[in-house]
Amino acid sequence: MTVLGVGTDIVLLSRIKRLRRFPDKIIARILRPNELKKFKRSHNKTECLARFFSAKEAVFKSLGLINFGPVGFQLIEIDFNERNSGRAKLFGHLARSRSEKLKRICLSSIRTKMHVITQAVSFVK
Repeated sequence: MTVLGVGTDIVLLSRIKRLRRFPDKIIARILRPNELKKFKRSHNKTECLARFFSAKEAVFKSLGLINFGPVGFQLIEIDFNERNSGRAKLFGHLARSRSEKLKRICLSSIRTKMHVITQAVSFVK
């Protein structure tokens, strides 16, 4: 496998905390159904939402794309494990346009007192 790109994103937790004041409809525009289930089960909803948000931004960067906003967020599903690493899966036209080359997208995320930082690495066949 060869590296297609690397993307890094830093999210300020206070920014996500403000976002959480919006109705569930806004959160549902950012998270896919499986992510929404994990978010609802999470004990720290601000950190959970920040991880998903940061990961999706990092994935866009690793693919060399400009963020499509909340609509684009629905094209990426993030699956973190308990060690804060994971993978991303693409959907819709984003998956179709990348399916021939893309092998996998790996993620790593850390949290500081004020930030969530995520790195995505996209690999091609």
